[in-house]
Amino acid sequence: MLKFGGTSVEDAAAFERVAEIVRAERGAHPVVVVSAMSGVTDALLASVEAASAAELEPHFERHRDVAR
Repeated sequence: MLKFGGTSVEDAAAFERVAEIVRAERGAHPVVVVSAMSGVTDALLASVEAASAAELEPHFERHRDVAR
């Protein structure tokens, strides 16, 4: 099992490092567990508390930026 915490997936460079580790272990068919990006869980909880869909856009944008 490979588990990656929030700081392990905090940005695109971190995702690349995680991908390299997973590729290196692929022969072992690992189960991969990935946490939310660093700071996202707290930010999402705050957004839910505010109950405003518009406040979620910065979180969506961050994920889109990393995916690019």
